[in-house]
Amino acid sequence: MGNSAKSLALGWLTRRSLTTRELRDRLTKKGCGSQEIDEVLKDLDRLGLMDDKRLGEQIVASGLSHYEGPMRIVARLASRGVPGPMRRQLYHELLAGNNWQEIALHVRERYDITNAKDRARFIRHLTREGFPTGIIRDLAGSVQDFVDDGMDEG
Repeated sequence: MGNSAKSLALGWLTRRSLTTRELRDRLTKKGCGSQEIDEVLKDLDRLGLMDDKRLGEQIVASGLSHYEGPMRIVARLASRGVPGPMRRQLYHELLAGNNWQEIALHVRERYDITNAKDRARFIRHLTREGFPTGIIRDLAGSVQDFVDDGMDEG
């Protein structure tokens, strides 16, 4: 069954990059034994066909291209099975290498934040995408700004 497990893994990897954990989980569900899985994963790693770090970098790049915030990107790394130490390293690189305010500003262009409903949608969007609350507050205004805006109209 060694060739079968390897064939399964190679088939999956030709369609999509997978982390070691994802491959292990899939092979386990197919009924492969743990020793066999370990051998296949070792072979694939030795051949350079699996690279959790490279895949993590691709996940980060994809998140940035979709204007996702750092917490959402890190959650995606975790859900895909990028190991903890590698995930921490990618997170620190992510924080150091990006201006989250600029990224959030790009998202804000889609909303009219002078409109209360649009401002609320913008805040929910940034929150859902995992942007830091300080950036959300800076770009959308604080609750006090809402109160002040309402007072000016009356």
